[in-house]
Amino acid sequence: MDLYLYHDSRNPVYKSIFGAVRTGKKLTLRISANLKNENTCLITLRTWKSNEGEHKIPMAEKGGFYEAEITMPEEGALLWYYFIVQYQGNTVYYGNNKEQLGGVGAVYTQEPPSYQITVYDKDVHTPDWFKNAIVYQIFPDRFCRSESSTAKLFGKKGAVIHSDWNDIPHYCKDNQGNVVQYDFFGGNLAGIRKKLDYLKMLHVTAVYLNPVFESSSNHRYDTADYHHIDPMLGTNEEFSRLCADAEKKGIHIILDGVFSHTGEDSIYFNKFGHYPETGAYQSKQSPYYDWYRFIDYPDKYESWWGVKALPNVAEMTPSYLDFIINNKDSVLTYWLERGISGWRLDVIDELPETFLRKFYHTLKKENAQAVLIGEVWEDASNKMSYGEQREYLCGKDMDSAMNYALRAIMIDFILEHKDGRRTAEEIYRQMENYPQENFYAMLNLIGSHDVKRILSILGADGGTAVLTASEKSEARLKVLCTWQMTMPGAPCIYYGDEAGVTGDVDPDNRRTYPWGNENTRILEWYIQLTTLRSHNAALRTGRFIPLYGNGDIYAYARSIEGGMDVFGKKAEDGFFIIVMNRNTTAIRSISMYTDGLAYGKLYDAFEPNRVPICTVNSRFTVTLPPLGVTVLKGMDEIKEKRAGILCHPTSFPSSYGMGDLGNEAMQFIDFLSQAGQKVWQILPLTQPGEGNSPYVSMSAFAGNERLISLDKLVTMGWLKEKRFLEFKRQILQAHTYEEKWQCKKMCLWDMSHDPDLVIPWNDFAAFCQNNADWLEEYAIFSAIHDFYQGNSWTQWPDDIRNHEAAAIEYYKKELSATLSHNKFMQYIFHMQWQEVRQYAASKDIAILGDIPIFVAHDSVDCWAHQEFFDLDEQGYLRHGAGVPPDYFSADGQVWGNPLYRWDTIAADQYEWWIKRFQRVLAMVDEIRIDHFRGFASCWAIPAGSHTARDGKWDPGPGIDLFRAIYKKIPNIQLIAEDLGFITDDVCELKNKLGIPGMKILQFHMKYRSDGRYSFDTEPDCVAYTGTHDNNTLLGWYTEELDRYQQEQMKNALGLEKNASAEEIVWSFVSYVYSRRAKTIIVPLQDVLCLPSACRMNRPGISHGQWLWQAEKGQLTDMLAQRLAILCKQYGR
Repeated sequence: MDLYLYHDSRNPVYKSIFGAVRTGKKLTLRISANLKNENTCLITLRTWKSNEGEHKIPMAEKGGFYEAEITMPEEGALLWYYFIVQYQGNTVYYGNNKEQLGGVGAVYTQEPPSYQITVYDKDVHTPDWFKNAIVYQIFPDRFCRSESSTAKLFGKKGAVIHSDWNDIPHYCKDNQGNVVQYDFFGGNLAGIRKKLDYLKMLHVTAVYLNPVFESSSNHRYDTADYHHIDPMLGTNEEFSRLCADAEKKGIHIILDGVFSHTGEDSIYFNKFGHYPETGAYQSKQSPYYDWYRFIDYPDKYESWWGVKALPNVAEMTPSYLDFIINNKDSVLTYWLERGISGWRLDVIDELPETFLRKFYHTLKKENAQAVLIGEVWEDASNKMSYGEQREYLCGKDMDSAMNYALRAIMIDFILEHKDGRRTAEEIYRQMENYPQENFYAMLNLIGSHDVKRILSILGADGGTAVLTASEKSEARLKVLCTWQMTMPGAPCIYYGDEAGVTGDVDPDNRRTYPWGNENTRILEWYIQLTTLRSHNAALRTGRFIPLYGNGDIYAYARSIEGGMDVFGKKAEDGFFIIVMNRNTTAIRSISMYTDGLAYGKLYDAFEPNRVPICTVNSRFTVTLPPLGVTVLKGMDEIKEKRAGILCHPTSFPSSYGMGDLGNEAMQFIDFLSQAGQKVWQILPLTQPGEGNSPYVSMSAFAGNERLISLDKLVTMGWLKEKRFLEFKRQILQAHTYEEKWQCKKMCLWDMSHDPDLVIPWNDFAAFCQNNADWLEEYAIFSAIHDFYQGNSWTQWPDDIRNHEAAAIEYYKKELSATLSHNKFMQYIFHMQWQEVRQYAASKDIAILGDIPIFVAHDSVDCWAHQEFFDLDEQGYLRHGAGVPPDYFSADGQVWGNPLYRWDTIAADQYEWWIKRFQRVLAMVDEIRIDHFRGFASCWAIPAGSHTARDGKWDPGPGIDLFRAIYKKIPNIQLIAEDLGFITDDVCELKNKLGIPGMKILQFHMKYRSDGRYSFDTEPDCVAYTGTHDNNTLLGWYTEELDRYQQEQMKNALGLEKNASAEEIVWSFVSYVYSRRAKTIIVPLQDVLCLPSACRMNRPGISHGQWLWQAEKGQLTDMLAQRLAILCKQYGR
């Protein structure tokens, strides 16, 4: 037997929580193995924390997987795991893939690479302002020089001063390569303050300053005095003024803390005696002597990477800890008090863990919203530093890191060193390894003072046949900075990158900002990008959903839906798709299927007036030129949202076997109003046919007489009390729905034939006249149908079966009493329904009706208009309607409705269909078009087929029908039921009409590539928890989801494992209310948290459906208040 093992750390079936996991949380790990019948098989999960011992956990075979549940440590840590498989005397291992990218692993014969779980402190939150920040890094000496400053340009020993701001930086070095003179350009704090408005124009909200403390160099990483601003930059007071002025403009200041070493020319070391205090170099009695590690005092000492000018400090020396962290006027607190909002820690991996954690803890104690950023060049979650595993992102060390790891990924892609697939995998690895709080707080840089200027990097490989090296580097930068500005994390602009500054390695990468000589093309692009980011929360704290990575293309989406970002903070909805082509010479076209994520029209975020890209069936195609990038924006959120309930009148509480249009209908409307609902959705109001289905009606026009309220007729004096009491006695003896209807039917017959009955004959006559075009045919058909004891019209005598005029006149005379009765019943239905409708309108509640695409074969419509249908000479079906196999039925569904001859119907400009819509619109405010896809093409099943598998698609009327409808009814409001097997032509028809479709939570709750289940909707749609054809929410959850899916749904809803049924259902309802869809509808069964026994219909089963009724007392004030609260909470 070939061994098969499988585990995917990104699949919730195999790892129940995506990515990093909070402390104390339970996590289930699973592995698939084809060893179920192997009694000798043993699979063990091996886990261990960094720098601690292992645990080996036997895995139990359960539901087709081997699984084990583990509890995360109570403190943040790195946890590692792989699987040990023993079978048939062999031992193999399953671990991470060789590239250690996470996801699908591999089988090994030796100890494998392990999977990483970053366990983070559940109580740690990175500063919200920083997650939303745009950061600007300034090398102070090179940004801007202001003459109105307290800065002292002269007086620094060994300094070379440039008189020309545009000179090229240069180091003066001796023969050994040591810098002997630093050059200065005179940039100062006053210059930064002078340019705050420029930064504001760039939408900068945080400035990260390279070191500003007194030192002998221009870079100032050789600190001389931690408590004083370098005189060449200004004074402490001037720095405080900078912080205050920046704060007024919404800009935070972040300082660079260099705490692993000082300068040799400093107060503390004082190698050259430039300071009055006794330094460590001068005397072992110096208060600073213990700060340093002397090997052979005084000239041999530890220094940073052997640079003698930068003597290392012993960070854990108590007096140093007090000086930097603990004292009241420590370096940490001193500058916080002067207005800074955080620190960036230089060479953080060289700081001892204890020092770092003490710094972090103290910083947060002083100001919980202060940010701590670490200089990390590798994956910040698992950095190995001097043989020690660091745990920077576990909640104890820092908020953010300089994201050099992401920078490397991005540049490798742009320069074609790695393709889109590998790029996607490496970004996915960061998503897995970084806790969300940190992933969205990374300092995403593409340039800094330690690397070549990005524009120089991007043009180093020369030009192309059509682009110069400079043009190519600009085009690449446009792609790269678009990527940077649309990623989670705080994008960081290195001063001058936005102005086109070039430069090689230090010091060339630290040229001055070219005021007045900016590359305006690049600068304008940056301004567009920062404007877009600052105005759209979705680009800051929205979901990051990878869509595509292959070859030259990388694409992803950013999304907020439900008014909450990924952290549960209030934020405006938004949807974007970013696609880039890194190829320097070739156009690339890509068609992306997004499985319900992308919707409607996608607009160019920078040029919204350009022709939008239309999605079809959640697929869109984008074509990009060489080095092209696009940011596509979804439709704006619809401000006026609404909510409603689906409940057919037959489902109202009743003692008579079926709901009706009496007091319960009015009370239901009162409930809707009290609950803040604006929509009442109903099923077709037509007469139900076989199986009680309102979608198989004997008339497309006649109302459902079963809904007539006898109580109202008694109140009106039309139905005598005595006959009503007799009906009540009879109904007690009736056991089935049909038996109860026959009791009611006889009662109505007796009333209409009561010689004492007096009605408003003029109103009745007007009703008959106004509806004569369908009422006459219905009345005669119904009468003949009863006369022939319910036999189908195809079984009638030839003359009446063929609808011959003489036969019709004969039956009109013979059955005149029945005809009058039938018309009278329609009049009563009309009168009672209009009363209900007017009451709903008075409560500002719109009624959403339903128009079935098909009619029943045994219907007045098919009999009276045989030429419209695909029938043989005897009136039998040639083909019947249905649907192919889908998520409702593996064999599809055979409905048996006759198909249309659209060419015949079109001959009179679709007049029959127009009348259908007009009739429904006379009863409701909006219309849901059932089986909308049939208007594009319908599934034609040969007559006599028992399954729908042999069907084929027949074309429908398409746009022509709707043009005719809109011409006659221009303001009609339609909704397309676009469920089932939906092909592109259906979507294109819906898009042309500009009408909303439907989204169903039970169908469209999807697992996305960001590790989240979500129900993604579009603004112009109607979102449902379920429809009349679905299970109830509770039934769906308990019966149709497996335990893995149930587990993930609870995670998606933020529920604990022991959540009650009511909690689960109401969490789903609340979640649907939060969606961006303009309209949301919840079936009443879901509002009442009812099980599957209460569902309205089971597709494919013809009998025993459509019978559910609510019970008296279920629609309570408390329930209405609960819904009203949701409406208020989500602006519906």
